[in-house]
This record gives sequence, structure tokens and C-alpha cells, in this order.
Amino acid sequence: MTNSRAKKMKILIVDDHPDILEFLQYNLELAQFEVISAQNGLDAIKAAHQHMPEIILLDYMMPDKNGLEVCAHLRQNPKLNKSHIIFLTAKEEEENQINAFKFGADDFFFKPLKIKVLLSKLNSLRTKLNNDYHSKVILIGDLNLDSNSFTAYKNGEKLNLPKKEFKLLFLMASQPGKVFNREELLSKIWDENTDVGPRTIDVHVKKIRSKVGSQYICTLKGIGYKFVGV
Repeated sequence: MTNSRAKKMKILIVDDHPDILEFLQYNLELAQFEVISAQNGLDAIKAAHQHMPEIILLDYMMPDKNGLEVCAHLRQNPKLNKSHIIFLTAKEEEENQINAFKFGADDFFFKPLKIKVLLSKLNSLRTKLNNDYHSKVILIGDLNLDSNSFTAYKNGEKLNLPKKEFKLLFLMASQPGKVFNREELLSKIWDENTDVGPRTIDVHVKKIRSKVGSQYICTLKGIGYKFVGV
């Protein structure tokens, strides 16, 4: 049987310091991104056109072409308009940020890098972008959920999720951080004529956790559940 691998989101990291590139690549690959790297502006432009990354981490100051020039060039390509460009910079001057936004930047992240904060931001962004591009496909952490075929993968391995478990997981994963009470989950997943109670939700969540990992679904005692990105 052929093993289907979950498609990873592409992220291009651009920095003229090899140690920063190595550090970022290691952590981003652990977070299940497909990583492409470049050490200067010219190579960044070539890599972006070749790989069409969904996210670009772009250093502000670089040789050959600086971050502003690279950003402006990339925004001229319609195929890269959806790429989310985040500038990495040690300079927090307001003028630099204004200039970057004028040239097409989407966001800023300041050095020295706080990798846990950066990964949290990128995971949230990955969820948003995937929901925008593929309204029926969700990629979060090591999970790939496809509501077209009701299939779920963890680290590329297919999970055995019955339809109700899948629909419950997909609903919560589609809105990370939102608190769902049991009554809301019942009304959205089960037919109104079906005779089930809130305990049914608890049983299904327990089964889902045993398959995807307990870290994804948080219990709020006396309230309900919420999905948290990892």
C-alpha cells in the first residue's frame, strides 16, 4: 500500500547570517514546514520564483539587495501576491516598519529571535492561510485534515477516525482557540432528532485524543473544549 504524505507548507527564510539560517531551518523543519533558505537578496528572489513559498521570513538588511528591494520585486509577481512576507529585523524604528509596509510587507518579527513566539505566530498563520487557500483542508502541527474525503493524517500516517470523530475534530481545528460548549458541538455534529447527550462529546473527545495526541484539545472544566495549535 502506498503511504500518502501530508503536504507541508513551504517557507522561505532569508538571512545573511548562516547561524541564523541553520537555527531557523532546524526549528521550522521540526514544526513540519518545508524550508527553503537563501543568504542574500538575489538568491532569495530566485528561490521564491522557483518554489513559490506560502510564507517568507525576510531579513531587512542584506547584501546585493536589501529586504525592501526583495519585497518590492516579489510583489510584482502575481503568483507571489499571496505569499505572506514577514520581515526579520533588529531595528524597531517606526520609519523602517512604515517603509516595509509600503513595499508590501505583511508583518514584522524583531531580533533577537524568540523561537517559541515565532513558531506560535507561524503555526497560527499556517492555519489561517490554509483555511483561506483550501477551505476544506487544515494543516496544524503534524496534523492534516481533509474534509473532502474525511481523512486525517498525523506525520503523514493515516488515522482511523470514524466520520463523527473526524467532523468533531475538524470543527474545533477550524477555529483554534475558540471555546465550544458541549451543547454547541452536539448541535453542529449530530442531527437534532438523534437522542444523544453531552456525555457523548466527552467520549468522542477521549477517542480523538488517543489518536491525535492530548496536546491538541484542551478541556475547560464545566464549560467545554477548545482546539489549540501546537
